[in-house]
Amino acid sequence: MNRKSQAAMEFLMNYGWAIVILLAALGGLMYFQVLDVCGIHVNRCFVEDGFTCSNYKTTPEVFELSLTNNMGKDLSMVSVKFTGDISQCYQITVWPPEDCIQDLLEKSCFIPGGTQNWDIIDCSIYADGCILRTDDVVKNGENMFHVRFRSCGMTASTEPFNCKASTDFEITYQIGGENYLHKATGKASLKVE
Repeated sequence: MNRKSQAAMEFLMNYGWAIVILLAALGGLMYFQVLDVCGIHVNRCFVEDGFTCSNYKTTPEVFELSLTNNMGKDLSMVSVKFTGDISQCYQITVWPPEDCIQDLLEKSCFIPGGTQNWDIIDCSIYADGCILRTDDVVKNGENMFHVRFRSCGMTASTEPFNCKASTDFEITYQIGGENYLHKATGKASLKVE
């Protein structure tokens, strides 16, 4: 019985070191960008149940996505805070939707999805995030907004998106006539096209 356990231990030690060396070599190749890890990155945009993330994409200088209320109920007091790589982008502004859609602007833009009036709070390149807020009702099934962060990495202290870009977002909202706030989180991690 001892010989079998000794043989098993020797087997694990010999091949264990080989696996460690192989992983270290792969890590070194990826660190020095010999292997292209961008090719294996997939686009993901997920948010907790009740919301949908769609129409998302990123290029070296643009990050955009849409959020929809699929909670099954109307929402009020909705705010969305974006953090992450979008803090490198140009200050966001509300522009006529046709200008934002046709990509006529060099600046970040925001297209409300319904009839709500949204406030943009501290969405400058110097902020640590971007907050969009409405006190109006966001109806069930309604696209809340489409946001396009532009000119990302175009300042002296930042660089354009290289391989991937990601943003975390937190949605705070009230359901129907409730008096307390709920929170949902999401993340978009996108491969640069």
